[in-house]
Amino acid sequence: MNRLIVILAISAIGLLASFRDAFYGLLLYAFWSFAHPLELVPWIPLGEYRLSYIIAVVVIVTAVMQRKKIMLPHRLTFLCILFLSQCFFSEIEARYFPTYSEFLLRMLIMTFITSALIENTHKFKMYLVAVTACLGFFGAYYGFTGILFGNIAVSMQGGSGIIGNCKGDNNHYALWLNMGLPFVWYLGANLKKAYWRYIFKVVFIGNIIAVILTFSRAGFLSLVLILPLIFLRKKALFLVIPVIVGISLFLLMQPLRVSQPEYIPQEDIAGQTMSLYKQRLGTMSEGPMQVYTAQARVNFWKTAIAMANANPLFGVGFQRHFYEYDRYDVSHGKFGIGRRAIHNTFLSILGGTGYPGFLLFILIIFGYFTTLRKSKKLIIENLSGNEKEEFSSYVRMLYIAMFAFMINGSFVDEPNSEIFWMIIGLVIALEHIIKNVSLERAGQEEGSLK
Repeated sequence: MNRLIVILAISAIGLLASFRDAFYGLLLYAFWSFAHPLELVPWIPLGEYRLSYIIAVVVIVTAVMQRKKIMLPHRLTFLCILFLSQCFFSEIEARYFPTYSEFLLRMLIMTFITSALIENTHKFKMYLVAVTACLGFFGAYYGFTGILFGNIAVSMQGGSGIIGNCKGDNNHYALWLNMGLPFVWYLGANLKKAYWRYIFKVVFIGNIIAVILTFSRAGFLSLVLILPLIFLRKKALFLVIPVIVGISLFLLMQPLRVSQPEYIPQEDIAGQTMSLYKQRLGTMSEGPMQVYTAQARVNFWKTAIAMANANPLFGVGFQRHFYEYDRYDVSHGKFGIGRRAIHNTFLSILGGTGYPGFLLFILIIFGYFTTLRKSKKLIIENLSGNEKEEFSSYVRMLYIAMFAFMINGSFVDEPNSEIFWMIIGLVIALEHIIKNVSLERAGQEEGSLK
């Protein structure tokens, strides 16, 4: 009951504040979207409803009422609109609309409105705090409670949406946790109070434990890659990254199986957890087993390509590949029948939206990196001191978050993941803020010269 009271109080305050500034409604949406608070009170019958969508509508309405921009003119905004249109036409072609309406709302909030309502550095930090509090602190909670009490809430036995609106298997949880790690680290590093920096380091460790407790091999490989990205300097990365990528690709293409981790009893929890984890990682190099193999994964990928080849312009419909798998299965049922995942975000987009949709998605990611590169150039040319250091850390944070998505996303279907579209919006907002700050500093220098 106490949890419900806290959730209702936060929601009421956020909704009232949103009528003063729609940005506060965006913070509330982040809370509902990433924390999924009703999961904390499972006895509430509304726990399975996406009440965050109601808050999303409030954010849009209040933003319009306050005459705020709902999107910024930007090349990434343009590419997202094109991608959204391609998804729409692919679903018209497939005569299938439920997924698109959900995706439309996510795109509007997480990309367009996020980029427009985060107008300055203060709001950027506030939004990072909201997201990190949801992803980071919840991840740390499940990590530490899992290792201390044997409650592997983020393993395959989860799948009920305990971390954000992530309703999927262990690989989905690992993706969200790994993308959240750079947020926890860099936000903590930029805090002024020493005790807060120590708290965030503890949270960071808890999230690493949570990634381990997902028992996700793709999550492990992503973790192994992003930790050097966080800790090593730029010059060292040129040596480390190719080695890690090569080893990761080699291991992932080895025959593998799915081994469901058992619930860990109270005795010797840490020891048994690591023992089970070693067994799980060991399946990356074992011989072929009876359920899933590396050949099965390749078959799923080939099936997605078959969908695109049969429907090159629009695919089989955005997120429709689950239902069309049997029709295009190149193995004719050898690796199972019924609703099957493609196990690759990029190829699921290829099969679902055709070659134009796939190209647009790749261009969005390419535009993301070019935007960060331009932001970094602006920082170097126009900022100095602590300001330069802080903005540079945010650029690096967003680089690493996308790298985590690209690694984990290569082995799980997450084309409509809210966290992915959120970082697209953050990149647009960050570039806009850096430009404004650069102009302010230039104006101040001119004034001092006069």
